[in-house]
Amino acid sequence: MAIHDSNLEQLLLVLNEMWDRGAKPSIAIITHGIRLACDNALPRIAMDLAQQFDQDFESGTKVPTASWVRILMSSAENSYVSSP
Repeated sequence: MAIHDSNLEQLLLVLNEMWDRGAKPSIAIITHGIRLACDNALPRIAMDLAQQFDQDFESGTKVPTASWVRILMSSAENSYVSSP
């Protein structure tokens, strides 16, 4: 499974398949994906994951502040600037 072997590409494929089928990934899977993306210098992917999760969930479950901080740190470290 993607979450166990730290394979970001596989995890993204699984997440996209879940969203396409209307399934909701757990916050643990999303935070793991955010960590993997940030650790691999891919803050844009991490931000996209966080925004997709927050957009899809109306139950009050949001991406934790610590994950947003990780995205900000990775963005600063990798000089990523969000465009409007």
